[in-house]
Amino acid sequence: MRYCGYDGVEPIRDYAQAVQREASISPIRGNRNGAKPLGERRKWQWCGIKKVGDIIACHHNGTDTTFHPDGTIKLTFTYAGQNTQKQVASILGVSCKRVHGRVWVNATFDNGEGVLVDGFVPVGQKRKQAAIETSFNRMSGTGNIFCLNPVFPTIRKLNIPLYNTLFKPFKPFLKYAVGMTKLHQDGFVAVEARENALLEYPELAEHAMSEDPDKMYAAFMSIVASETYKHWGDRITVSPNKVRKYVQEAVFRNNASDALFTPIEVRTGRIVQDVYGKYKKA
Repeated sequence: MRYCGYDGVEPIRDYAQAVQREASISPIRGNRNGAKPLGERRKWQWCGIKKVGDIIACHHNGTDTTFHPDGTIKLTFTYAGQNTQKQVASILGVSCKRVHGRVWVNATFDNGEGVLVDGFVPVGQKRKQAAIETSFNRMSGTGNIFCLNPVFPTIRKLNIPLYNTLFKPFKPFLKYAVGMTKLHQDGFVAVEARENALLEYPELAEHAMSEDPDKMYAAFMSIVASETYKHWGDRITVSPNKVRKYVQEAVFRNNASDALFTPIEVRTGRIVQDVYGKYKKA
């Protein structure tokens, strides 16, 4: 028997089995919406099964799994909770994983070039959003499921030559930052550092690229002030690597484009994370 975080949930292979399962479960007394417990009876509201016309619907923690007479199995996500992948795996009897805030289902799919691939397809997000519907059906002779409308994940690859070109004007500032960190090896007084202005990334980049010592100092102290809000203590130390990360962030934010971050669609069934996705411009 498989479990989805709620004891007693067994996998449902197809529509015929879903109809049989729904008919075999006694309804909850006093329940007006007609949902029956798919697992433990006392937890029917968290993992239930219900007949809606010719469709058998299974609701579990922000996700609906519906079995249709034509053999189609649809997953509709509104929210991917911590146990969602266990629930989907338990109902469908397939491998599911929750990685990088997304739920991934192990299935067979067409990669768009007529080649069948066995791998993972993303079916839900961690944060609440518009419902995502993914359709499957059972492959005859096997227990695998076939994804009818796979959504291929997109990752962004950093254009290293362009990044180096954009980063080059900041090298004098990084050299300046090394000298400042050596000069203040004991760190900065946190209360005094917070008196410095916090510069937004466009302004921070402008000051860091300037040859004006006052602007370079303002940029450096802005980084120090930002660090005082991330770490507790009376004194704060800032390493050259930390300064480099701030400069890198400024380059990424101020130059976010497909030229710097080349979008690549992954159709291999690998579970991937879009590391640079947060820099995508709307």
